[in-house]
Formats: sequence, C-alpha cells, structure tokens
Amino acid sequence: MQSEQENKVLELNDIFEYDIVSVLDMEHGGVDVERLSKVIASHASEGWRLVTTFANEIGHNSTMSDIEGVSVGINSTSDQNVLIFERCVRRYNRGNTK
Repeated sequence: MQSEQENKVLELNDIFEYDIVSVLDMEHGGVDVERLSKVIASHASEGWRLVTTFANEIGHNSTMSDIEGVSVGINSTSDQNVLIFERCVRRYNRGNTK
C-alpha cells in the first residue's frame, strides 16, 4: 500500500511504461537493418519512442573450408541489439497547481 506522500509524488509526475526488444545480428555478423527499421517503425506507430539501444555481444562465429588445398575462413561477431522504448501513459496536468 502506498503512503499519501508517495501518491502525491506520483500525481506530480508523468508516468511512463517501457518495452525492451532484442534483435539478433544476421548469421554473417551484420546488423539486420531491415528488421531494426521494422521494429522501430512499428513501435513509433503505437506511440513509443526509442530511448536507448546497445549491443550485447553473444558470441563469435568461425567457419573454415578447405577446397582443393585452398583454405577459406570466415570470422564474425554475433550481437544481440537491445532497443529500449518508452511511452507516456499519463501526463501531469501542469496547469492545475492547487
């Protein structure tokens, strides 16, 4: 149960909600720009704004092939791109200062 003081503090502030979305890199380690764009556009259409984003390294991919004596290797880093969105669910009425 919230105290009267806590309720007053809540009444004097905007209230926000947050959503966290994770988008993995493509198999070759590149950022999936198309998927990121779709996630951001979808959230924006629902009133969300992108607050911050960061990449969380989740591993390294390494493949090696040997074709007729020629070795080819591919190395890439896989990241989890974390997007944090926010939207206001209640605005404080700043005109009402009783």
